[in-house]
Amino acid sequence: MKNAVLKRFVFITLITLVVSTLVCLWLVGDYNLNQTKASMIDAVKLIDYSLDYNKDINEQINKINPLIVDSSSRITVIDKNGVVLGDTYKGINYEDNHLQRPEVVEALKNGRGIDVRMSDTTNDRMLYVAQVCSDNEHILRVSVPYNGKVYLALWMLPAVVLSSIFAFIVSVLFSRHFTNTVSKPLQQVTDEIRKIQDGDYTSPLKVYEYDEITEIASAAHNLAQKIKMTMEEIVAERNKAQYVLNNMSEGLVLCDKNGYVSSMNKVANVVLGCGNVPIGKHIVNYTRNVDVINGVADAYNKGKVVTFDFDAPDGRVISANITRATENSDIGVIIVLIDVTTDRETQKLRQEFFSNASHELKTPITSIQGYSELLTSGMEYPPEQKKEFLLRIKKEAQNMTTLINDILMISRLEAGTTVQSKNEFDISLMLDEILLSAKPMIDEQKLNVVCNCPSIIINAEYKRIYELFNNVIINAVKYNKPEGSVLINVNSAGKKLHFNVKDTGIGIPDVSQQRVFERFYRVDKGRSKKIGGTGLGLAIVKHIVNYYKGTVTLRSKLGEGTEIDILINL
Repeated sequence: MKNAVLKRFVFITLITLVVSTLVCLWLVGDYNLNQTKASMIDAVKLIDYSLDYNKDINEQINKINPLIVDSSSRITVIDKNGVVLGDTYKGINYEDNHLQRPEVVEALKNGRGIDVRMSDTTNDRMLYVAQVCSDNEHILRVSVPYNGKVYLALWMLPAVVLSSIFAFIVSVLFSRHFTNTVSKPLQQVTDEIRKIQDGDYTSPLKVYEYDEITEIASAAHNLAQKIKMTMEEIVAERNKAQYVLNNMSEGLVLCDKNGYVSSMNKVANVVLGCGNVPIGKHIVNYTRNVDVINGVADAYNKGKVVTFDFDAPDGRVISANITRATENSDIGVIIVLIDVTTDRETQKLRQEFFSNASHELKTPITSIQGYSELLTSGMEYPPEQKKEFLLRIKKEAQNMTTLINDILMISRLEAGTTVQSKNEFDISLMLDEILLSAKPMIDEQKLNVVCNCPSIIINAEYKRIYELFNNVIINAVKYNKPEGSVLINVNSAGKKLHFNVKDTGIGIPDVSQQRVFERFYRVDKGRSKKIGGTGLGLAIVKHIVNYYKGTVTLRSKLGEGTEIDILINL
């Protein structure tokens, strides 16, 4: 821009100088002509005043000529008939009549005549001024050589050209300086706009020499601030959306109509196992799962919702929901990936639970049904045998009631529906109650039970803590050896409650120690059923410990006994 402006300035300056020179030469030439005419008119008047027409005219005009005009001038005196009475030109032909000379004709007509022409006498270009004399009898004519305006222009041309060159150089230097003063701030404004284009909105507003440029800079600065605010809003919204996407528990993938991925959150990346594949490639670059690839095509081309489960590379079960986006959206297909591993496992466990529960309930029901049929068959049994049948029916009913209660308890624990109010109670008193209810079994096996528990007041759900302690203690009693021992230790530190039960019972094999907390798992099914075990006691313990975000540790040796150590946070 700077060079273009400078070239235009130079061109305009050159044209201006040429036109100005021509006009100046013309005006100077015209001025010179007018000045010459004026001086010649004054000379004519002076000569007319000086002449005595009764004396020798030639002698008088030859004396006057070099004094009044110059040596190159010519004075001619003519009478009204055109006869030359005197002339300073030596070669004058007095026989030649001057009545028809243009300046003479005009002088006779108007009192004064002026003409520029080639002289018929001297063959030179002359300027003639003729005037009727004061006596009205003679015509006085003065002439000087005159080569015209062109000659004067050529005579003045060197000086004019030198002046023009000087003026041109000065104007070019000034133009360059002026161009710099204009182009430099414009370049600075351009640089500021480029910074805005590159995302730099921090440049301060500058004030320039020219108000117009300052207005442009101000407009650019205001635009930059608006763009900055808009970009900040866009970035904030984008970060917010990205934060939501990255913190979703579901995987989300957005594809265009051709199957190219435009967005993918972290969960989807992990689920599909695509690693560091950059965004923007076709879906086949992110997964080798044929169902996902075909689902994208079917969802867009057929407009249907595609739903299926598949196994992720990390072993999880993923439910895929692939739908076509709205017509006016840039998004073609939306893929939602949900981890349903827990749901599927829960469903499987639920099925196993009901299967096991049905199986466990079937045994006492079958036993009750059998003894009932014997009693109602009409056959006569001794009173002692009838009593035994009834006692067995009662025992199986009690076992079934215990099993149903445990099933209901663990179902509520798993569903999280056992909402209980907290209240303060003494752990030592609760242990006394548990041991009192277990006293018949303790006495039957002649067990030595030692309980070390100071008075500990806690604020918790009484029923949960009771079930926790009761199941562990009852197991230690049920699966103990005759004349064995049970050691119970309870203490607290802050909001932590430590509960330890150690027995000298039958113990648990190493292969079963990791499974005893599973529902309906029994180490010795025959012995468990004989002593009334449901297989749910330790599963209930595990759920309650998890509820309190605690830990349960089992240490056991077959034939020597078992120790269960529990730490819960109240």
